[in-house]
Amino acid sequence: MIHNNAPLAFEVTSRTKTNIKTAIQFSTQDIDTARLIFSLTKDGVPLPLSAVTGKLVMFMADGSRFIRSVDITDKVEGVAQYVLSAEEIRHSGDVQAELYLYYANKQALSIHKFSFTIDKALIDTDIVPLAEYYVDDFEALRQQINDLYGEVVETVEELRKKFEDLENIETKEGAQAKADAAEKNAKSYTDTHTKRTDNPHGVTKSQIGLGNVENVKQETPDGAQAKADKALTDSKAYTD
Repeated sequence: MIHNNAPLAFEVTSRTKTNIKTAIQFSTQDIDTARLIFSLTKDGVPLPLSAVTGKLVMFMADGSRFIRSVDITDKVEGVAQYVLSAEEIRHSGDVQAELYLYYANKQALSIHKFSFTIDKALIDTDIVPLAEYYVDDFEALRQQINDLYGEVVETVEELRKKFEDLENIETKEGAQAKADAAEKNAKSYTDTHTKRTDNPHGVTKSQIGLGNVENVKQETPDGAQAKADKALTDSKAYTD
Protein backbone atom coordinates (compact mmCIF):
# COMPACT_ATOMS: atom_id res chain seq x y z
CA MET A 1 0.00 0.00 0.00
CA ILE A 2 1.22 3.48 -0.86
CA HIS A 3 1.72 5.96 2.01
CA ASN A 4 2.77 9.56 2.31
CA ASN A 5 5.29 9.02 5.09
CA ALA A 6 6.30 11.67 7.61
CA PRO A 7 9.21 10.42 9.81
CA LEU A 8 9.68 11.89 13.30
CA ALA A 9 12.73 11.19 15.49
CA PHE A 10 12.17 11.87 19.19
CA GLU A 11 14.77 11.67 21.94
CA VAL A 12 13.19 10.87 25.29
CA THR A 13 14.64 13.31 27.82
CA SER A 14 13.76 14.93 31.11
CA ARG A 15 14.43 18.40 29.75
CA THR A 16 11.52 20.77 29.31
CA LYS A 17 9.58 19.74 26.26
CA THR A 18 8.77 22.40 23.69
CA ASN A 19 6.37 22.23 20.82
CA ILE A 20 8.34 21.07 17.79
CA LYS A 21 7.15 22.74 14.60
CA THR A 22 7.77 20.20 11.87
CA ALA A 23 7.80 20.69 8.13
CA ILE A 24 5.24 17.92 7.69
CA GLN A 25 2.41 18.89 5.38
CA PHE A 26 -0.36 16.51 4.40
CA SER A 27 -3.28 17.16 2.05
CA THR A 28 -6.99 16.65 2.67
CA GLN A 29 -6.77 14.23 -0.24
CA ASP A 30 -4.19 12.03 1.55
CA ILE A 31 -7.00 9.67 2.49
CA ASP A 32 -5.72 6.64 4.41
CA THR A 33 -2.20 7.44 3.16
CA ALA A 34 -0.96 10.16 5.57
CA ARG A 35 1.34 8.23 7.91
CA LEU A 36 3.34 9.48 10.89
CA ILE A 37 6.36 7.31 11.72
CA PHE A 38 7.90 7.73 15.19
CA SER A 39 11.49 6.66 15.94
CA LEU A 40 12.08 6.88 19.70
CA THR A 41 15.49 6.90 21.37
CA LYS A 42 16.79 7.40 24.88
CA ASP A 43 20.38 8.28 25.63
CA GLY A 44 21.19 7.80 21.98
CA VAL A 45 19.89 4.21 21.72
CA PRO A 46 16.50 2.92 20.56
CA LEU A 47 13.83 2.94 23.26
CA PRO A 48 12.38 -0.56 23.73
CA LEU A 49 8.61 -0.62 23.34
CA SER A 50 7.78 -4.03 24.80
CA ALA A 51 4.53 -4.10 26.80
CA VAL A 52 3.83 -0.53 25.71
CA THR A 53 0.60 1.02 24.46
CA GLY A 54 0.99 4.21 22.44
CA LYS A 55 -1.63 6.99 22.30
CA LEU A 56 -1.62 9.94 19.91
CA VAL A 57 -3.61 13.06 20.82
CA MET A 58 -4.42 15.53 18.04
CA PHE A 59 -6.05 18.95 18.32
CA MET A 60 -7.29 20.13 14.94
CA ALA A 61 -7.47 23.74 13.75
CA ASP A 62 -11.28 23.76 14.00
CA GLY A 63 -11.21 22.66 17.68
CA SER A 64 -11.83 18.96 17.09
CA ARG A 65 -9.87 16.50 19.21
CA PHE A 66 -8.89 12.92 18.47
CA ILE A 67 -7.24 10.36 20.76
CA ARG A 68 -5.98 7.36 18.82
CA SER A 69 -3.91 4.26 19.49
CA VAL A 70 -0.66 3.99 17.51
CA ASP A 71 0.76 0.79 16.07
CA ILE A 72 4.05 -0.43 17.55
CA THR A 73 5.83 -1.70 14.44
CA ASP A 74 9.26 -2.48 15.95
CA LYS A 75 9.40 -3.02 19.71
CA VAL A 76 13.19 -3.48 19.74
CA GLU A 77 14.13 -0.49 17.62
CA GLY A 78 11.46 1.72 19.20
CA VAL A 79 9.39 2.42 16.09
CA ALA A 80 5.65 3.23 16.05
CA GLN A 81 3.32 4.65 13.42
CA TYR A 82 -0.13 6.10 12.88
CA VAL A 83 -2.14 6.57 9.66
CA LEU A 84 -4.64 9.43 9.76
CA SER A 85 -8.19 8.33 9.03
CA ALA A 86 -10.43 9.82 6.33
CA GLU A 87 -12.35 11.66 9.03
CA GLU A 88 -9.22 13.19 10.57
CA ILE A 89 -7.52 14.21 7.34
CA ARG A 90 -10.41 16.43 6.26
CA HIS A 91 -9.77 18.85 9.18
CA SER A 92 -7.48 21.24 7.36
CA GLY A 93 -5.14 23.64 9.16
CA ASP A 94 -2.42 23.36 11.80
CA VAL A 95 -2.60 20.28 14.02
CA GLN A 96 -1.16 20.21 17.56
CA ALA A 97 -0.22 16.67 18.63
CA GLU A 98 1.53 14.74 21.38
CA LEU A 99 2.56 11.11 21.73
CA TYR A 100 2.11 9.19 25.01
CA LEU A 101 3.46 5.80 26.03
CA TYR A 102 1.64 3.68 28.62
CA TYR A 103 3.50 0.69 30.14
CA ALA A 104 1.96 -2.49 31.49
CA ASN A 105 3.23 -1.68 35.00
CA LYS A 106 1.03 1.50 34.88
CA GLN A 107 3.95 3.80 34.17
CA ALA A 108 3.40 6.48 31.56
CA LEU A 109 5.73 8.56 29.45
CA SER A 110 5.05 11.78 27.59
CA ILE A 111 6.95 12.26 24.34
CA HIS A 112 7.57 15.64 22.70
CA LYS A 113 4.71 17.79 21.53
CA PHE A 114 4.82 18.53 17.83
CA SER A 115 2.70 20.11 15.11
CA PHE A 116 2.07 19.55 11.44
CA THR A 117 -0.21 20.97 8.75
CA ILE A 118 -3.08 19.56 6.73
CA ASP A 119 -3.48 21.60 3.56
CA LYS A 120 -6.93 21.87 1.97
CA ALA A 121 -6.83 20.43 -1.54
CA LEU A 122 -8.42 22.49 -4.31
CA ILE A 123 -11.02 19.83 -4.93
CA ASP A 124 -12.11 20.12 -1.29
CA THR A 125 -12.52 23.90 -1.32
CA ASP A 126 -15.91 24.89 0.11
CA ILE A 127 -16.94 21.24 0.13
CA VAL A 128 -18.58 21.53 3.56
CA PRO A 129 -21.38 23.97 2.59
CA LEU A 130 -21.95 22.14 -0.66
CA ALA A 131 -21.72 18.63 0.73
CA GLU A 132 -25.46 18.14 0.57
CA TYR A 133 -25.49 18.84 -3.18
CA TYR A 134 -22.09 17.44 -4.10
CA VAL A 135 -22.45 14.91 -6.94
CA ASP A 136 -20.05 12.69 -8.80
CA ASP A 137 -21.89 12.27 -12.11
CA PHE A 138 -24.82 13.48 -14.16
CA GLU A 139 -27.11 10.61 -13.15
CA ALA A 140 -26.74 11.47 -9.48
CA LEU A 141 -27.44 15.13 -10.27
CA ARG A 142 -30.55 14.26 -12.23
CA GLN A 143 -31.81 12.04 -9.43
CA GLN A 144 -31.32 14.85 -6.90
CA ILE A 145 -33.20 17.28 -9.16
CA ASN A 146 -36.07 14.78 -9.48
CA ASP A 147 -36.15 14.32 -5.72
CA LEU A 148 -36.24 18.08 -5.15
CA TYR A 149 -39.01 18.45 -7.75
CA GLY A 150 -41.05 15.75 -6.00
CA GLU A 151 -40.65 17.52 -2.67
CA VAL A 152 -41.80 20.82 -4.20
CA VAL A 153 -44.89 19.18 -5.73
CA GLU A 154 -45.81 17.58 -2.40
CA THR A 155 -45.39 20.92 -0.61
CA VAL A 156 -47.59 22.75 -3.13
CA GLU A 157 -50.29 20.07 -2.84
CA GLU A 158 -50.26 20.34 0.95
CA LEU A 159 -50.60 24.12 0.75
CA ARG A 160 -53.50 23.81 -1.71
CA LYS A 161 -55.40 21.48 0.63
CA LYS A 162 -54.81 23.82 3.56
CA PHE A 163 -56.17 26.79 1.59
CA GLU A 164 -59.25 24.74 0.63
CA ASP A 165 -59.88 24.03 4.29
CA LEU A 166 -59.56 27.74 5.08
CA GLU A 167 -62.10 28.61 2.39
CA ASN A 168 -64.62 26.18 3.93
CA ILE A 169 -64.32 27.74 7.37
CA GLU A 170 -67.20 30.18 8.13
CA THR A 171 -66.19 33.52 9.61
CA LYS A 172 -67.95 35.02 12.61
CA GLU A 173 -69.36 37.85 10.49
CA GLY A 174 -70.58 35.44 7.80
CA ALA A 175 -72.35 33.20 10.32
CA GLN A 176 -74.08 36.24 11.92
CA ALA A 177 -75.25 37.52 8.53
CA LYS A 178 -76.75 34.12 7.70
CA ALA A 179 -78.50 33.97 11.08
CA ASP A 180 -79.97 37.48 10.62
CA ALA A 181 -81.24 36.57 7.15
CA ALA A 182 -82.86 33.39 8.44
CA GLU A 183 -84.60 35.31 11.27
CA LYS A 184 -85.89 37.96 8.82
CA ASN A 185 -87.27 35.30 6.45
CA ALA A 186 -89.00 33.51 9.32
CA LYS A 187 -90.71 36.69 10.53
CA SER A 188 -91.82 37.61 7.01
CA TYR A 189 -93.29 34.14 6.45
CA THR A 190 -95.12 34.22 9.79
CA ASP A 191 -96.63 37.67 9.15
CA THR A 192 -97.80 36.70 5.66
CA HIS A 193 -99.27 33.44 6.92
CA THR A 194 -101.16 35.18 9.72
CA LYS A 195 -102.90 37.55 7.28
CA ARG A 196 -104.19 34.82 4.99
CA THR A 197 -107.90 33.90 5.12
CA ASP A 198 -107.94 31.38 2.28
CA ASN A 199 -107.35 28.28 4.34
CA PRO A 200 -103.49 28.38 3.96
CA HIS A 201 -103.17 24.93 5.52
CA GLY A 202 -105.63 23.35 3.06
CA VAL A 203 -107.77 21.81 5.84
CA THR A 204 -110.64 19.65 4.47
CA LYS A 205 -114.19 19.14 5.82
CA SER A 206 -113.47 15.56 6.79
CA GLN A 207 -110.38 16.61 8.78
CA ILE A 208 -112.48 18.85 11.08
CA GLY A 209 -115.55 16.51 11.20
CA LEU A 210 -117.94 18.84 9.34
CA GLY A 211 -119.80 15.83 7.97
CA ASN A 212 -121.11 15.01 11.46
CA VAL A 213 -123.00 18.36 11.71
CA GLU A 214 -126.68 18.39 10.55
CA ASN A 215 -127.07 20.41 7.40
CA VAL A 216 -129.77 22.89 8.52
CA LYS A 217 -130.56 26.00 6.62
CA GLN A 218 -129.88 28.99 8.81
CA GLU A 219 -132.37 31.86 9.16
CA THR A 220 -131.30 35.36 8.25
CA PRO A 221 -132.07 38.29 10.57
CA ASP A 222 -134.52 39.80 8.07
CA GLY A 223 -136.31 36.52 7.64
CA ALA A 224 -136.62 36.06 11.37
CA GLN A 225 -137.97 39.61 11.81
CA ALA A 226 -140.57 39.09 9.09
CA LYS A 227 -141.74 35.89 10.72
CA ALA A 228 -142.01 37.63 14.11
CA ASP A 229 -144.01 40.50 12.63
CA LYS A 230 -146.41 38.05 10.92
CA ALA A 231 -146.88 36.12 14.14
CA LEU A 232 -147.76 39.35 15.98
CA THR A 233 -150.29 40.36 13.29
CA ASP A 234 -151.91 36.90 13.31
CA SER A 235 -152.12 36.96 17.10
CA LYS A 236 -153.90 40.32 17.15
CA ALA A 237 -156.34 39.23 14.45
CA TYR A 238 -157.19 36.11 16.37
CA THR A 239 -157.72 38.03 19.59
CA ASP A 240 -160.03 40.54 17.89
